Amino acid sequence: MLDTYCEGVDARLASEAPVPVVRARRHVYRAGGAANTAVNVRRLGASVDLLGVTGADAASELLRRELERHDVPTHHLIVDPRRPTTSKLRIYSRRHLVARLDEEDDQDLPPALESLFVRRLEELLPRCDVVVVSDYLKGTLTRRVVAELGRLSRLHQKLVVVDSKDLARRRFRNIGVVTPNHLEAQRVCSPSAVEGAPDDDATLAHLCQELLARVDTRWAIITLGGVGAFVQERHGAGHWVRARPTAVA
Repeated sequence: MLDTYCEGVDARLASEAPVPVVRARRHVYRAGGAANTAVNVRRLGASVDLLGVTGADAASELLRRELERHDVPTHHLIVDPRRPTTSKLRIYSRRHLVARLDEEDDQDLPPALESLFVRRLEELLPRCDVVVVSDYLKGTLTRRVVAELGRLSRLHQKLVVVDSKDLARRRFRNIGVVTPNHLEAQRVCSPSAVEGAPDDDATLAHLCQELLARVDTRWAIITLGGVGAFVQERHGAGHWVRARPTAVA
């Protein structure tokens, strides 16, 4: 995924509609989605192999350039010329977000690319210490890919960390850690598990227990934005990891 930030100023409304005309001053490009995860892991000092799918377009070139700038290899990225690179363009005027334009194709990978993705996964997974899955529901993690991930992680005894926008839709197996936010955790669990304040220890412990009962994972980490994260092991007590919020314009 490519994140683009267009920064500018507005001085008038458009003649054809009551919307601001933003005069662009600069464009900033950043690795997004799983690519952002790869950059963060690399900056922590680990070596990274990034497996994903892009289009054959200008956004793909910008994304590859950004990854290379952060010393993240791009030779395992698979190109699908029939779909665009997932891109999010945010338009800012005087530091206020005016609009966001998304370009994407979230259909499942076609069979030939799916098979290529699985072969790359079979090649890369055995040599990794940790597999991090960043799932934005853009069609890469098909049922077959998810099943192969579970099989390979069990075969090679690898720790798998999953951050998915919709754990309820997936059937992940043999996962070490899942990291949903509060809303994503709620979608997986029964209504009785989500009553109470979202930052209440008892409520979060109950939610984690439901999550652990429904997802094949050892650890559940529910992220709660500026508050922090609530962590619980399958056979242990839950505890907080508090955040230190930073003011961002």
